[in-house]
Amino acid sequence: MITVKKEGIILQKSALDFEKDITFTSKKNPALMQKIEMVMNQTAELVNSGIEFNAAGAQYTYSDLPSLKHNLIEKATQDARERAEKIVKTAHGDLSKLKEASIGVFQITGKNSVEEDSYGGNNDTYNKEKTARITVRLTYELD
Repeated sequence: MITVKKEGIILQKSALDFEKDITFTSKKNPALMQKIEMVMNQTAELVNSGIEFNAAGAQYTYSDLPSLKHNLIEKATQDARERAEKIVKTAHGDLSKLKEASIGVFQITGKNSVEEDSYGGNNDTYNKEKTARITVRLTYELD
């Protein structure tokens, strides 16, 4: 049996008596990803040639999650501080020191997705384009 596997796509030729798994991985190589996707989209030719074909969709993952998380936390914290300053300034007050800070779960969803946030977080692997977000809550003392 010949098995060709690409991120969940399995091609099998049952007339042979051996099995082979092949996995394709592409990191930051759009040209290679296009070729892989083109092969994935040509399943009819494989079926017509007698190859047993079992497919699942490709999975798209982000390869540097720790860096992304740190970056999002930093930007969300800066944004939360700026918003708090605008609110307090509009009310003619002043922010004092930070009393408490917390973050919500990390969410990765498909771009423009209406998927609801999950308690444990989401990590979409089926959409090529994604949105990542985290919620930061800051509590300040006021002067």
